[in-house]
Amino acid sequence: MKTKHDVRLIVGAVILLIIIGVAVFAPLWTHYPAGRMDIRQRLLPPSSEHWLGTDLKGIDIWTSLLYGARISLSISFVTVLISTVIGSSLGLLAGYYRGWVEQILMRWIDILLAFPGMILSLTLATFMVPTYFSLVLAISLTAWIGPARLVRGEILSLREREYVVAAHALGVSPVSLLFKHLFPSVLPIIFTQMTTSISGIILIESGLSFLGLGPKGKIPTWGQLLSEGRTVITESPILAIAPGLAIFLVVFSVNLIGDALRDDARGMS
Repeated sequence: MKTKHDVRLIVGAVILLIIIGVAVFAPLWTHYPAGRMDIRQRLLPPSSEHWLGTDLKGIDIWTSLLYGARISLSISFVTVLISTVIGSSLGLLAGYYRGWVEQILMRWIDILLAFPGMILSLTLATFMVPTYFSLVLAISLTAWIGPARLVRGEILSLREREYVVAAHALGVSPVSLLFKHLFPSVLPIIFTQMTTSISGIILIESGLSFLGLGPKGKIPTWGQLLSEGRTVITESPILAIAPGLAIFLVVFSVNLIGDALRDDARGMS
């Protein structure tokens, strides 16, 4: 069973690291600058000159895919980091202090859970100027719910353990108990949650970009490439297939990693 988990973790990590490496070192894999247009070469088919062809503006699709990965992946990773910090902090406080802190947080979460995360992010993004940071903010303000609920539930369980009760009896301060004893115990669960959240967030980011709510610039995100490909699906299907396949590979690899980490965490508990 352990071998199976390790295989999933290795395969997922290899795929994800390759995608990240290709994005980070994008200039090594293409000789075209990002966003270079040549309207005379619009919608060219794949060839040795243009591996995936060109788009409606004559931009090399392979180049757009490489540089677009930087934006799409960075938005996802930054959003996961911000939402995890916010959610974990709130969950830690609510689970430990209980009382009105917990009641306010949980009632607010109940309200937000009545709406799909994509709809909430879409609503927030609609009222913002479409930029990199506004997209991160719109997704982060809804993505913190998962980490908050998870950490709160774990803290509720941990605060009843013998070592926590003993620490209370010895007069250990709440701050010391939270950050020296409880927080390290939930770190593995937080890391697992972060991993599994990436796939959902990159889908939300791609969806919002597909609807025109992503950052504007000469370098399109994968969602924007997908949206453009939709308009010429019969003339140049590769324009939609390429970013769709890239999104699929990231989600697939992250889910493999997340499943392996989650199963290992269950086995340790």
